[in-house]
Amino acid sequence: MKDIVIFIAYYFPPYNVIASQRAAKIAIELTKINKHVIVLTVDTNQLPEKKIDLNFYQHLLANPNIEIINIPIAKFGYEDPEKATLFQKVISAFLTRIFCSNGIFWYFPLKRTLNALLAKNTKAQLFVSGSPFLCFYLAYKFFKKKNIQYILDYRDLWSDNPRTPYFKIARFWIKRTLEKKAASNAKGILTVSDGCRHSIKTIPDVKQSCIYVIRNLPDRSYKEDFYKYYLPIEGSSVERNIVFIGTIYSTCTFWPVLNALKDLDANLLRTIKVHYYGSSSKSINEEFGKYGLSSMLVDHGYVSKLISFQALQSAGLLISLVDDGKLPYDDAVAGIMTTKIFDYLLSGKPILNIGPVNCDVVKFASQINYANFYTFAALETNEIRQFIKDLFLLNQNQVIDNEVVIPNFEEEFTKVSGLFNSLGV
Repeated sequence: MKDIVIFIAYYFPPYNVIASQRAAKIAIELTKINKHVIVLTVDTNQLPEKKIDLNFYQHLLANPNIEIINIPIAKFGYEDPEKATLFQKVISAFLTRIFCSNGIFWYFPLKRTLNALLAKNTKAQLFVSGSPFLCFYLAYKFFKKKNIQYILDYRDLWSDNPRTPYFKIARFWIKRTLEKKAASNAKGILTVSDGCRHSIKTIPDVKQSCIYVIRNLPDRSYKEDFYKYYLPIEGSSVERNIVFIGTIYSTCTFWPVLNALKDLDANLLRTIKVHYYGSSSKSINEEFGKYGLSSMLVDHGYVSKLISFQALQSAGLLISLVDDGKLPYDDAVAGIMTTKIFDYLLSGKPILNIGPVNCDVVKFASQINYANFYTFAALETNEIRQFIKDLFLLNQNQVIDNEVVIPNFEEEFTKVSGLFNSLGV
């Protein structure tokens, strides 16, 4: 008999977003240690159509030891912003700032489903990935009610997340109430970086020894897919293509790069194109317009995984935006390590990183001896400009034979596999 793990993962394939990747990898690893995984995820029918990709982790969807239960979002909630009303957007944004978490309208449908499942599977194990972080508090409620132990996975930080517009008083209140109860009673806590681990340690009463760093490394299957589809886009040139893939956050928009680009020699500037792939088209178009550089932007919008791999191949330079220094530097900022950075690193291409020199992503690039990684603070405008000029005009700052060896997620997960085997009721 396989142990049953009920895995709460709002973001899960075929939802093709970065957050789904980590949940998918963990689900696969759980099946390897004799677990039958029941995934509770958001109803596919409520997802944005362009973000559903049935090829994304296709082998996972066919795994007989992974059972997926789609749970709809209740009335007034939404996942597809194009179908949401103004009222839905306003009430959802307000409540998200109050609870420092989205998912309030998924909480109660999830609670009903979890109640029914635990009534039938009294010895099931509970694992929760956040966000939405309100699901963490739900796990705590079942622990108090039925003494069911649980493990939490912080893909991002909850109250201390530096990239979210939560009310300051809400951060203070959540950290000392809902988050404190959920984190301090967890059997174990997983997170993605050392900075995040240090930040979680500041939650009142949390068990310091139960926090484990499991980075969002690619697994073997992901690497195979990457190199299978990491091919040039037909007709593309890589010589002076700058590529950014992912979401633009207010804590570090494209302005440090644009500030440097705008004063480049006009003849060189005309030859450079910036290709954007992601869901922040509105903000990036506005910012390029503000700097008078709209003509150099090629906005591809949200694309499939396949296209994003090809986009990396067409890049002469990749941009990583961590933090622009406007907020005080702390563990939460240091711990920002987006999953997309691992795709960048697999490519072997030159990476221009905007952020503190001692943040976790810089340390990781150093640990794997990534020779094409260059970090500048946001205000080092002259240095950023000279770097781009040297790269594109003088063909400097690029290591051609940049051998990339990134550890596999499988090995990373072995650090905590025993934690799941000891989890029970």
